Amino acid sequence: MAEDENEYIELPEVEVGGKKMLIAVGKLNEIKDVDEIIRNVRDGKMVFVNVKKLREKNLDELKIMISKLKKSCVNMNGNLVGLDENNLLAIPSFVEIVKE
Repeated sequence: MAEDENEYIELPEVEVGGKKMLIAVGKLNEIKDVDEIIRNVRDGKMVFVNVKKLREKNLDELKIMISKLKKSCVNMNGNLVGLDENNLLAIPSFVEIVKE
């Protein structure tokens, strides 16, 4: 089955402290994808974001979108972190990143 590149995949729910957390997987290919990611974070979902295609196509556009996404996440008391050169993690306010 071919997967639409702009489609978000809902992963199974994860229990966090007795509360279920939804995790979404998305791609950042165009500006409308930023709004979808922000909506998911606002709804309390953690979103894994793949940026590989856009990074290879237009680095300047990617930087603009990441900046918009970062500002939006921070304004919601969430965060945006880089996992590697191709993947980001957008998190809602109740998720804390612990670096060891």
